[in-house]
Amino acid sequence: MQRFILILFVFQLLVFQASAFQQTVQPIKNISQEDGLLSRTVNAIEQDAAGYMWFGTSVGLTRYDGYRFKNYTVSEGLPSNEVTDLKYDTQGRLWVMTEGELCYLLNGDFDYEDRPLPGQEKDAQITSFITTKNGQLWFTAKGKLIALDSTLNEIIWTSDNTPHIPFNNPIIQCEDGNGAIWVYDDDNYMWRIQGDEVVLVPLTFSLPSNKFIRAACIGDDIYYANQNNLIRLKQDKAFIQKTPKEHINYLYGVQEEITPFPDGKSIRSKLPFLIKDSDDRIWTAEADGSFIIVEDKSQSNPPTLPKGIIALDMHKDAMNNIWFATKENGVYFLNASTYSPASSIRLFLNEKSVESICSSEGYTFAIVDGDLYRFYENQDSFYLEKDVPSGINSITALETGDILLSYKDKILRYNEENQDTYDIQNVSTMLAWGDTLFYGTKGKLFRAALPNISKSDRIINRNITAIFKDKKGHLWIGTENGLCKNTGGDGHIEYKDEVDIIFGHNISGIAQTDDGTIWIATKGAGVVGLRDTSSIIINTENYLGHDYCTGLVAEGNAVWVSTITGIHKISNIDFKDEQFFVSYLSDEDILQLSNIQSIAVNDTHVLVGTQEGLIQVHKQYFSDMYDPSKVIITDAFQADKTSLPTDGPIELSHKNNSIRIYYAAINHAQRNNISYTFRMNRSGSEETWKKTRDHFTPTYVLQPGSYVFEVQALSGIWTGPSKVKNLHINVSKPFTQTTGFRLLMVLLGAVILISLYRIYDDGRQKTRLKEVVAQKTADLKENVNELERTNHELEEFNYVVAHDLKAPLRSMYSFSQLLKRTDGENLSDSGKDYVDFIQQSAERLQETIEDLLSFSSIDKTDNNEVEVDLNEILDNALDYLQGIIEVQNVQIQRDDLPTLLANPAHMLQVFQNLITNGIKYQPKDNQPIINIECVQKGNEWLFAVKDNGIGIDKQYEDKVFRIFQRLHSAEEYSGTGIGLPIVKKIIESNGGKIWFESELGMGTTFFFTLPK
Repeated sequence: MQRFILILFVFQLLVFQASAFQQTVQPIKNISQEDGLLSRTVNAIEQDAAGYMWFGTSVGLTRYDGYRFKNYTVSEGLPSNEVTDLKYDTQGRLWVMTEGELCYLLNGDFDYEDRPLPGQEKDAQITSFITTKNGQLWFTAKGKLIALDSTLNEIIWTSDNTPHIPFNNPIIQCEDGNGAIWVYDDDNYMWRIQGDEVVLVPLTFSLPSNKFIRAACIGDDIYYANQNNLIRLKQDKAFIQKTPKEHINYLYGVQEEITPFPDGKSIRSKLPFLIKDSDDRIWTAEADGSFIIVEDKSQSNPPTLPKGIIALDMHKDAMNNIWFATKENGVYFLNASTYSPASSIRLFLNEKSVESICSSEGYTFAIVDGDLYRFYENQDSFYLEKDVPSGINSITALETGDILLSYKDKILRYNEENQDTYDIQNVSTMLAWGDTLFYGTKGKLFRAALPNISKSDRIINRNITAIFKDKKGHLWIGTENGLCKNTGGDGHIEYKDEVDIIFGHNISGIAQTDDGTIWIATKGAGVVGLRDTSSIIINTENYLGHDYCTGLVAEGNAVWVSTITGIHKISNIDFKDEQFFVSYLSDEDILQLSNIQSIAVNDTHVLVGTQEGLIQVHKQYFSDMYDPSKVIITDAFQADKTSLPTDGPIELSHKNNSIRIYYAAINHAQRNNISYTFRMNRSGSEETWKKTRDHFTPTYVLQPGSYVFEVQALSGIWTGPSKVKNLHINVSKPFTQTTGFRLLMVLLGAVILISLYRIYDDGRQKTRLKEVVAQKTADLKENVNELERTNHELEEFNYVVAHDLKAPLRSMYSFSQLLKRTDGENLSDSGKDYVDFIQQSAERLQETIEDLLSFSSIDKTDNNEVEVDLNEILDNALDYLQGIIEVQNVQIQRDDLPTLLANPAHMLQVFQNLITNGIKYQPKDNQPIINIECVQKGNEWLFAVKDNGIGIDKQYEDKVFRIFQRLHSAEEYSGTGIGLPIVKKIIESNGGKIWFESELGMGTTFFFTLPK
């Protein structure tokens, strides 16, 4: 009796221990800032018709397509970054409430973000709003209730038109199934508004202290809550009665069904939401901020959420998935199908490291922290095998139902009745095949006959990591450095060191599917399938979650693979086309699914060993078929990140012709299993479809032309695609490829032909012209000869003037002087006057001859140009005129003059003649003032010689520079009339020009320029 009691106590202890190791795990996914969420605090959640999830956060609005986040803040037009509520209407508008302001987002642009809505008073904050099934907008602002039609142009209802109804701070709650709007006010009433009918519904139960309520329409009933109860308003027996005095319709006979909150909990004073999930649970938030179920009529286990999160909103999407919005913890997502009893995920051996799993005779054994546990599937519990020593390294099952366990220094054969041990050390892995045992150590592989394990044969010297025998009897050996194959016979080993990349990696598992394919899992290069002479590699480039594989199990023609971050089922494998389908769960779906070490499968479940316990997952999570949903094109960008429209043709320039397109079949529960196929068709051609798990294309660099981008989502076996989504793209042609350019080329060709003809015709004309030029050249040569002859004659004339005229002129002057000196006393007064006239005429003629010679000799000295300092030239001229300057008390004012290339004698003549004229042509008794200036003007020097003389009348402007042109008689002013023509000729021969400005009685200024 005492023994029975002891056995019962031990059994109860074991059951208690086993049960303590089991708990339900919810595959709930957390979406946070690390994933791209704009903020950790999410105030509101909404879903639009395309399937996008919208999150209103504390720092802006976020759109989520299951892969990527697109954010909107004040920089994109949002009135304020604090988004407090969201509603999507039937017109495709997403209404956004931000701290009392309301606007909507449509086609990427915000409207009403900077102006009041119709009926809204200026600066009146909006306190609540709702969008109805028929597209209307209802909102409250400053105690008023207003309804707008779907165009937002007409006010269809306002509380101003019902003055007999005492609305007191109305807050809109919901729309029921009949299209009635329910409104709550501070007098503990609900108002039901439908068309022109307004009905008051008195509430029996008191509400939270601040009288804020969130009511919800669930089915045909209206739900609301006070602090401790959920109240359902049943209207099936209700009737309307109008009070004569108040003229208000009351709804009487409403039944209020009360559901107390579980465990005496109370809800938050500001109820953030009231929602019913697909399992008929009604959710809200309790006083401490946690999510709470206030009514549960389901038979399944409710979802388990992390502790300590503060609930702000909850949303059931179109596929009944649940989204939880929290403060400071982002969003939690729960697949609607994952919390039923048939699909529950359970965690066993919590906080224990499950190193290896093995199935035998309906049992599942697990090595946990070196101890052996047995799993009884019909009892859903693991039990510790107390009579097995600790420190187990590896495990394998025999066909007899026994199991072999390896320790540091022995192998144990174990069943419930007896145990046999063998002294074999450092066994790392074992494989039992019929009556043969293969076991590997850190340096060798051995073969032994069962049951006499002590006698063994060495097969290979390697660090063994995996052993597998295929259906043909070939032995596959995985090592730390690659894969080997024994095809039969002692020591006959084939090394696969040169088969693809995987054979340079550590092998973690080997298995064979029913079609004969050998599958190898590696630690670093994914999974490889070998069939005859062909192979297939499955890694992160083609859908595997991670390349570091920790376990491998074959089942039928499917392969189960565990990586360090998830569980994968590879099915529908087509070696010929290298197609396969991978469905998986990862640590993003199940928080505990990380640091995976081993994997096993039974008829209904997948067992996963991790460093934190053993997880049991129903196989239905890995279906290879699903509804692919419709595909939408979410975004398109150029290489410089410029956003492109996705709702119409995209126009690209040939200079900026790159594009990357993002797409999504928004199915949040099946995201891991969604596959796509896409292609970019150019007009007139049809490209091959490309299959991918990515949600974006490579960056296309498109040549000029028209394109149609096509994308569709596929079911798990690459069939049954969704409808094709198209996007038209036009890339403009460069000007050289346009019709205008071709016309221009035709025109240019015509011009060239005409030009060629004209060149030909010009050639003929040139030939004739050459003949004419030759004749003209001959004539010109003759003229030149004639000119040279004339010039020679002029030179001779100059010589005559210089010698033949000057000699008799000197004689005439000399003899007249002699006559006057010798016979002067004998001459009469008239005779003396005649002699004086002869002398004066001779002097004037002498002066004229000298000036004429000087004028004619200017061209002969052009080649005597040197660098001349005009300051020195001016000094010389003033020295030459020093006598007259002193006699007439001339005042000279001068600037600093430049140095330039010129003939010094000529420059002396210029200054001397101009200064002489300025002194000569003066009024009587006037002190001459001569001002000489020079300034730089572009590429030349501008000189000015200014006097204060008698001036020059403008009627003589054309005569001044003509030779022998005098404006005064010799009796008035002496001179020959050649001085200024000499100056003009010198200036022009040096590339300059000369002119003057004058006013009678005010003086004259002569201007001339000389190049630098």
